[in-house]
Amino acid sequence: MLTACAAPGTGVGGLSGPSPADLARLAAPEAPPAYEAKTAAEARLAGSRAAEAAQRIGAESGPRRVEVAAAPWIRASPEGAAFLASAYPRALARGAPPASCPAAAASPPAPDAASAAEAALTACLAQLERRGAEPDCGCRVVAADGALLAPLESFAFAPAVSAFLIGPEGARRLVAEALKPIGRAEIVSFRDLTGEKARAALIDESAEFAFLDKPEARWRGAREPFGWRRGRLAERLSLTGPAGERLTLLIGVEARDVISD
Repeated sequence: MLTACAAPGTGVGGLSGPSPADLARLAAPEAPPAYEAKTAAEARLAGSRAAEAAQRIGAESGPRRVEVAAAPWIRASPEGAAFLASAYPRALARGAPPASCPAAAASPPAPDAASAAEAALTACLAQLERRGAEPDCGCRVVAADGALLAPLESFAFAPAVSAFLIGPEGARRLVAEALKPIGRAEIVSFRDLTGEKARAALIDESAEFAFLDKPEARWRGAREPFGWRRGRLAERLSLTGPAGERLTLLIGVEARDVISD
């Protein structure tokens, strides 16, 4: 996955400039209705109602229209980017409540708006199951076609969050910065005060990591997300190096995630 990243030494990069999708305006009602599902059976009804609400909100003159920049999580996350790049009908779902339900999914091509919303919910629920999420977790349709179905403040995104690298030489504090997603992969740059030190590519439940001074030595392993923090997944990466070395990366961990005896 990291072969798709910019070559080491070319700079961090960051998010690209505005595209036509970025400049499109989304209806953002003050108090959008919530359509959630905890099971595949519930996804059909919730998806149908979400599609109807999105059509109604999109047709009304009352809700304000905002550019995608006002909902940065949609642009910065791989799932949100997939949603923006899709033609109508389209839908986007995320774990609910987000603090403890680490999942998000955009709909694949669908015949109608209700099917798109159902598909996004179903994919989000399947992700929760794979990640061993808490039993009370569900998924909510947060956007459909041209309407936001969650409060605007819930689309916040922190480009940079704290990170801890724990390896044979001890622990290092870093900053994890989101770069432009590549396909379904989230690309993360790790920096300290002297500059960029490493990159990771995160996709589904897998992670690939490399230090920029040794790009040929790839560390691979599993992701363990445990919730959303300011629009970023807080997660643990458990990685193994080419010689069997072990490395742990904690991304976006906050005080509430630390359990003391």
